[in-house]
Amino acid sequence: MRLVLACVAAVAARLTLGVAPCTDCYKAVRATPFDELRPMSAEKLEAKIAKLQEEVEAAREANDAQKKALGGRMEKLEAREKRNEDFVNGMEDSNKADKAKQATSLEEARKQVADEQVAVDDVVGLQKEQRFLMQQYRDKTLAKLSRMASCGCKSSLLEVREPEYNLIKQVEELEAERNELLEANSKAQLDYNVKQRSIMKHMEDLERKKNNYKVQQTKEQTYHEKIYPAARDQYRSLQKMKAEKEASLKSMEEQVSEMKDHLNVLDHEMQKCGCQG
Repeated sequence: MRLVLACVAAVAARLTLGVAPCTDCYKAVRATPFDELRPMSAEKLEAKIAKLQEEVEAAREANDAQKKALGGRMEKLEAREKRNEDFVNGMEDSNKADKAKQATSLEEARKQVADEQVAVDDVVGLQKEQRFLMQQYRDKTLAKLSRMASCGCKSSLLEVREPEYNLIKQVEELEAERNELLEANSKAQLDYNVKQRSIMKHMEDLERKKNNYKVQQTKEQTYHEKIYPAARDQYRSLQKMKAEKEASLKSMEEQVSEMKDHLNVLDHEMQKCGCQG
């Protein structure tokens, strides 16, 4: 649950800063299996429902905010592309810029982007490791509980309650709505990234065309001045993405630690009973 709230908080934070949400955060969100909901008491289910209602509302607000934010950013990007295209179409004279200086600064910016992407990929790799551990602990927990049940252990961990079907249904419906909203955010981000890459490539092509003409009124408008800010913006965006992924990774590590502790409790109970896991 903390991981879900961390993901929703990350979405809200990025939108506040004018940066689109990180799509990988959505992958950490999952629907709670029925087998986990079945033994929960009414109090725990009601508490889960209350939290899910908050998450759904936060996801809905993030969805609306993202549509507005991405729409505004895309309009500006398209307007900038249009200005560049009109400028190229209206050129009559060639204008040569200081290519050496431009190439050096732009290459540095691109190197920073590449380095930051490597750091992001490293964090994603760590997240995959944590997901693998979570699945392992979950499987071991179910196996031990099954063994304890068949052995006849007298442990409070094996107490069976009548499932709260109505509350479980609310949990499942809220989780489905939340996941649908987050998936919509993820799709919007992917669509935006695809279009952004296409526009940036087109703008680079336009800049190369500009450098083949002389323009009396725009001698200081160079390739570097147009493309370098976009590269720096991408670098800052990757920095924010890495910070969010590291926060998500920390939450996952805490969950793995809790699951490991729960397994230790099960081992202790099975040792008391004499059964084997």
